Amino acid sequence: MTGGAPGEAFAPPPNAGLCARCAWARVVRSGRGSVFLLCRRARTDERLRKYPPLPVLACHAFEPLEGEGCET
Repeated sequence: MTGGAPGEAFAPPPNAGLCARCAWARVVRSGRGSVFLLCRRARTDERLRKYPPLPVLACHAFEPLEGEGCET
């Protein structure tokens, strides 16, 4: 996940819940240094919030990042 300057990567906040491992999430860093998680799926699914309150514990749109299996 990236945000900010090109080539600069940011880890998701530790309290992100499912968003930390979701393929739809994107880390966004403000000019003041705050870090937010953007849900890109919210563009096409009106049930989702663009910037969901964290931690997200359940989400119908959750898709694990490539290389991560689903936990049971």
